[in-house]
Amino acid sequence: MKLAIVALGAAVTAVSGCAARTSVLPKDYGGPTAVIADSTYNYSSRKSDFYYVDAIDGRPVLNALDRTVSANRGNGFGQHVVDANRLVEPRPTVFHIVGSTHYAAPILAMAGTSYYVDGDVKFSPVAGAAYIVMGSLGPDYSAVWIQNKDTRVQMGNKLLIKGAAEAGPLKKTREPEQVPPTG
Repeated sequence: MKLAIVALGAAVTAVSGCAARTSVLPKDYGGPTAVIADSTYNYSSRKSDFYYVDAIDGRPVLNALDRTVSANRGNGFGQHVVDANRLVEPRPTVFHIVGSTHYAAPILAMAGTSYYVDGDVKFSPVAGAAYIVMGSLGPDYSAVWIQNKDTRVQMGNKLLIKGAAEAGPLKKTREPEQVPPTG
């Protein structure tokens, strides 16, 4: 069900040109910021795993998957991945993060294996710091988390699914385990 909602959301975003995605910072904000970047793992020009911020405090935000889908519309079986990052306020924040397999064309997705994990991560970014959404997707382990880009320290909980986290119309999305930072 959750995957169907995600697919519907992606279709609405594609039709609306990402109009539903809101600005992250308040209008006329001039205070300190931190940056959070999305990341990808590219298997080929046809398939990539995306690790991204999908919403901040419940508000959808533009991300690497949105930008990639938009930039590659009409390119057939090939895609060029487009990066994304965003400035955020240094305050307690809820980030909805996602790890998801994406294919350049729907027919490739039907023939391939896709993985999906998502959930909320809470932490307070530090002004001037840089963070990155990281992850790993596979048949035995799928996870997504945010880490400090320089120190590689995990920020907030890691969202982890042990075992299959396959996505698809006949697959049920499993709730991830919340794994706190170590140390």
